[in-house]
Amino acid sequence: MSKLPLYHQADNRQIIDGVRLKYSSIMARKPRIEIEGGLYHLIVRGNHKEDIFLEERDYRKFLELLQKYYKKFDFVLYAYVLMRNHFHLLVEKGYTSISSIMQGLNQSYTQYFNKKYHKTGHLFQGRYKSILCDKNSYFLHLVRYIHLNPVRAEIVSSPDEYRWSSHHIYMGRIKSEIINRMFVLGLFSEDLEKATKQYEKFIIDGMGVVDKDFEKGTYIGDKESIENVKKELHSIPVIQLSLDTITDFVCKSTGIEKEKLFLISRNRISARARGMVGYLARQFGGYTVTEIGQYLHKGIAAISYMIIKVEENIPEELIQEFKEKYLNT
Repeated sequence: MSKLPLYHQADNRQIIDGVRLKYSSIMARKPRIEIEGGLYHLIVRGNHKEDIFLEERDYRKFLELLQKYYKKFDFVLYAYVLMRNHFHLLVEKGYTSISSIMQGLNQSYTQYFNKKYHKTGHLFQGRYKSILCDKNSYFLHLVRYIHLNPVRAEIVSSPDEYRWSSHHIYMGRIKSEIINRMFVLGLFSEDLEKATKQYEKFIIDGMGVVDKDFEKGTYIGDKESIENVKKELHSIPVIQLSLDTITDFVCKSTGIEKEKLFLISRNRISARARGMVGYLARQFGGYTVTEIGQYLHKGIAAISYMIIKVEENIPEELIQEFKEKYLNT
């Protein structure tokens, strides 16, 4: 089922997914500003600009994972392109934090890549780049910018020649449930055939034009829209959830004693509870895996594994209970 753009729904709530840490041993990085319904251009590059896709199977695996997290999390995807050493996504934020989506996607692909090629360590270069964009002024230009990336890189002479982008979905050559194609084409015409032709012309016209650089800064828009965003952000309440609060919730829900989560133990019940803490903290608190690991006195690899194991079968009623209790949803 296609996901509707949030900014065309009646309830257009806006939040900043930030946290205030209550334990002194960890200094959190400045949280990214995330607005529900906001349009984000996301860019992830390989560590030291190294390739992250080495063969066809790697591209396909990444798209499988992208589909998995699209189904699991609340966001709308408008465009993507996978290059050899980086990728671009155009995402409209839903309730799920962008950081949760990207951490899940990047960690899952890193595990696949490192296992397949017998590597260790980081695959991606630091934090992903997230640019909030003025959807009214730049929406279609962002779609075009992403689809023309292989042309600008002189890999191909036309986006039709490049396999690993959502351009082919817009042209109707490939079917996909993860791209909101109809919404974008509807901006050209209500008639699908006409809309597709007009979209194609829009893309072709862009091949001879130097588009705005959509990879710089943290916000792209005119001066008026930037000022409006700043005013809105100052009036938005920050959600504050400590890891202690999340841990207390998990312990009460599972019946496990809180102290057991911090012990050196391979007990399956304790490990699952840690995974639940990690999942909720990353999904709804905006915490990084490093911060969660430091809090629980576990390594990054161990926490990542626990979270991945839990997110496959965490009870939906537990998530709903957590959201109703702490997030007023």
